Amino acid sequence: MRIAKSKRRTSYHHGDLAAALTSAALKLIARHGVEGFSIREAATLVGVSPSAAYRHFADKAGLLAAVAKQGFARLALEAQDAMSAARKRHRSAAAKAVAAFEAQGLAYVNFAVNNPEQFQAMFGRYGASSQQPVHNVCSTDQSPYELLKRVLDELMFTKVVTPAARKDAELLAWSTMHGLANIMLSHSFMNHDNVNVDQVTLGIVRRLLHGLRLD
Repeated sequence: MRIAKSKRRTSYHHGDLAAALTSAALKLIARHGVEGFSIREAATLVGVSPSAAYRHFADKAGLLAAVAKQGFARLALEAQDAMSAARKRHRSAAAKAVAAFEAQGLAYVNFAVNNPEQFQAMFGRYGASSQQPVHNVCSTDQSPYELLKRVLDELMFTKVVTPAARKDAELLAWSTMHGLANIMLSHSFMNHDNVNVDQVTLGIVRRLLHGLRLD
């Protein structure tokens, strides 16, 4: 039994253990919330000693920062794919911009609904957003924030919105989608039988864009 346990604990290649610990953290968040687990529990769940976990992450904040950074990268990729697919369904530059804006909003809310544990880490007090601005949490220039900025610029360049409406629209759009995502995650909302996440989200995104057009 000791030999088998030793083999299990040394079977991780460089980098594999960090990934295993972030996956374990997500499982523990689902069980106990962001505040309710320790890095030692994550190590136990993976099957390694706490000291092995601490070689990758100095503390729980470091582990959750890695979970959060991974989440922002995933969100960026999903939003980028959705926006690209939406643009292909239209011909005019203005229609492409509108479709991409709608697609990003849908991608944001769906990511939150489908990945509630990671979403908690992304915006919790231990997450990457507590350590640096939200637009710097990805190592790529295709962060969710940069994608939002670019599609808003696209809406302005195609004259869907005016330069005046474009000013500081990132905060308006982000706070609207983030607020909606959190409402969607609340038990009181999601327990309704007839909730259609895409339909509700698209309606809000279109009303947001309508407001920008009137500004």
